[in-house]
Amino acid sequence: MSKYTEALQKGMQRVNQLTTDYAECLEKGQHGMAAVIRGELSAARSHLEGMTLAGEFFLGHGRADRDE
Repeated sequence: MSKYTEALQKGMQRVNQLTTDYAECLEKGQHGMAAVIRGELSAARSHLEGMTLAGEFFLGHGRADRDE
């Protein structure tokens, strides 16, 4: 697995964990903590989206899967 693929996988795991944490906080009525997690989740999703777009760009140019 390339470093890029590993990074994407870790990013997706982070988004999934934050989504779960967010839902649990809402269920428990912890709205302040949910708001903090929502901010982290937004940042994690944006970062993952940027990584995906960069990967698509570099894959189109034959450079995304290098293990340098």
